[in-house]
Amino acid sequence: MLKSYIITAIRNIKRQKLSSIINIFGLTLGIASFLVIFLYIKSELRYDKHWNDSDKIYRISESVDYGKRAADYALSPFPLAPSLQDYFPEVNMATRIRRSRDYTTIKYEDKIFNINNVQFADTNFFKIFNYDFIEGNQNVALNDPNNIVLSLETAKKFFGNESALGKVLKINDQPYTISGVINSHKYESHLEPNILRSTLMFPEDYRERLNGDWTLLGYYTYLKFNNEKSFQNFKSKLKDWHHETIQPWLEHHELTYIIDFKLEPLEEIHFLTQYDYDISSNADKKYLYIFGYVALFILLIVSINYINLATAKSSKRANEVGIRKIMGAQRKQLILQFNGEAIIISIMALIIACLITELFLPVFNNLTGKSLSLFKNASSLSNIGIALAVTVLIGIISGLFPALVLSKHEALSILGHNFFSKQGKTKSINYRKVLVIFQFMVTTAMIIATLVVFKQMRFMQKQNLGFDKDRLAIIEIPPGTELQQQLQVIQSEMEKIPNVIDAAISNDFPGFNHGRLTFYIDENGKYRQEMVNYYRVDDNFMNILDIKMQDGRFFSKDFPSDPESAFVINEAAKKVFGQNPIGQKLACGLGVDGQIVGITSNFNYASLHNSVEPLVFLYTPESARYLAIKIKGSDISGTLKSIEKTWKQFDSNHPYIYRFLDEQFNTQYQREEKMQTIFGYFSILIILLACLGLYGLSAFMAEQKKKEISIRKVMGSSSVLVVKNFVSQYLLWILIANAIAWPLAYVAMNKWLQNFAYRTNLSPYIFITAAFITLVLALGTISFHAFRAANTNPADVLRDE
Repeated sequence: MLKSYIITAIRNIKRQKLSSIINIFGLTLGIASFLVIFLYIKSELRYDKHWNDSDKIYRISESVDYGKRAADYALSPFPLAPSLQDYFPEVNMATRIRRSRDYTTIKYEDKIFNINNVQFADTNFFKIFNYDFIEGNQNVALNDPNNIVLSLETAKKFFGNESALGKVLKINDQPYTISGVINSHKYESHLEPNILRSTLMFPEDYRERLNGDWTLLGYYTYLKFNNEKSFQNFKSKLKDWHHETIQPWLEHHELTYIIDFKLEPLEEIHFLTQYDYDISSNADKKYLYIFGYVALFILLIVSINYINLATAKSSKRANEVGIRKIMGAQRKQLILQFNGEAIIISIMALIIACLITELFLPVFNNLTGKSLSLFKNASSLSNIGIALAVTVLIGIISGLFPALVLSKHEALSILGHNFFSKQGKTKSINYRKVLVIFQFMVTTAMIIATLVVFKQMRFMQKQNLGFDKDRLAIIEIPPGTELQQQLQVIQSEMEKIPNVIDAAISNDFPGFNHGRLTFYIDENGKYRQEMVNYYRVDDNFMNILDIKMQDGRFFSKDFPSDPESAFVINEAAKKVFGQNPIGQKLACGLGVDGQIVGITSNFNYASLHNSVEPLVFLYTPESARYLAIKIKGSDISGTLKSIEKTWKQFDSNHPYIYRFLDEQFNTQYQREEKMQTIFGYFSILIILLACLGLYGLSAFMAEQKKKEISIRKVMGSSSVLVVKNFVSQYLLWILIANAIAWPLAYVAMNKWLQNFAYRTNLSPYIFITAAFITLVLALGTISFHAFRAANTNPADVLRDE
């Protein structure tokens, strides 16, 4: 019986070549798209779930309420981990890491590399995070202040396939012995260290200063609990610890703001986007839901294509069904037959889709920064199993409806040509109408979403940021080197280069991370504390970025006391320091005690996701980490070579690294740029699939209406009128689809735009453009078959009647 079903299914596939090709091609694209999205979502959801007892590990972060403002920080103070471990028996273990802010220069013999993600970790770090040690012992790897652990990728940079264990690297000319090599990128994790150094290397006086300050945030603190009950007990007792430990310290230092602590499950950290100074690779979980819906819609569209084609060509299968029923076939056997055909077609599509997926994944991986593979990982069997299950489900869904429609009628009614009664035709058309409307509703909504994302990205790129970021090269200054003392000399030499307009040295620039600092505001002899963002700059910072002054003055060499006594704030800081803050007395913990001398206009020094926050400038060029050089528009590449040559005259011991400020600033929108690109691809795919289904459906409808069209032409109708009558019903369906899609897309995209403090508007032109695209593509697809049918010679069609 099964053999008979398979043979019959294959014969029907061969007999109905056009519909079979359309179905297989559509299902192939649909399943391939599903597989790519499935692998991406699976990769995102497995972040940090591979650690031993990952469900018992939490990160503790700090929240600060300043009275008028509040902020949540992923970071926490240095003394937090030991304090919690000593106070709470529920805490099995506590550990800390600190991430480097920039690249670190690492040397081995004649090899020099700048390595990012160099982190400091406590000695017990590997007892919580059980990395795979390729070399070394995790129990003692960080027990010596001069030990370091390398990732496998970093070890290969320096040593190739040789053993790295016991070899000595130099960090800022200080020797460190390699005590371990870990496979840090084997699994998805928010940590991803390239080099780990021990916190034991911190000098004792530095550790004492860190341990004595609960407001100095610089570490990520992780707690491992014994069990769920321990975690619940910890939460209930946290207020007691806070009252005994934090509150007395705040009162002793006369600090008025409120500090609180929050716990986040380790497995959820990757999806936390609300914390300041969090890991830059964090993702917004709602995008996973969006991609999940896209995958579901794609599968529904290819299933709808199959259903529409199957019901449209049902007249060609009616006699077969009638004869089978006369020969004794039961309805369930007919259902099995039709479902079997759909499943066979789906499995054929799956085989092709798997090959296409594996070929396309390198492109997708390059776009998303992933290393996804359908076959080349430990979960390959589960991937194939899920793909097969989804494929069979698509086959069942696609084949079930046509099977039920064709198998429900009596044999005599089918063979007696009553199967296609007016009522039956009306029902069939109604089914197809609903399905086509759904297809183009999804298509229109996807086009609208893509256009909105594109418009928002363009809006941000063209937004007046309040400063000039074009043609500004930022050179990183290696920390802990003698270059710090030569910066002003280097700056002067750079300004002598032809095509160099200006140069400035600073610790901070827009688009880079910035620090926060507690400032003490003198109000009639009483000090009020406020934690505010701050920049450490030189006197030329304003000129090179073309930032405007609103009031007062900026720092100047004409005022020698500025480094010790002058502050400049931005306009947004007025709400912190007062509406007329010029002359306001101010102090901070970096040795500056004086008054506010100037106010700059607001400029977007951070992402446009948020409005401009208060900012304080300090005049401390000696602590600079960057040298900024403004270049003329002509011969940029030649000027960059001259800059590099000049730089190497002062420093040949470190790799020369520069980046353009506009490129660095735009990295803040990587999530949105990826979304724009992915949405664009899938929008095109959905349009293609919808038009593909419409192409097949209109082909069969044109075939069925050949006699009607021929009779109309004999009675005097023109080809144009025939095409108009044929196309008009589809036109109405697509207009209805747009009417449904517009409000749904408006609500969804308006909600998405709320993520940006500066956002574009949902222009009516976006919706009109989406409707125009769907109409043109759909009507173009339908008209091809309509004109073909209208231009057929009526005599060829009616000669046998």
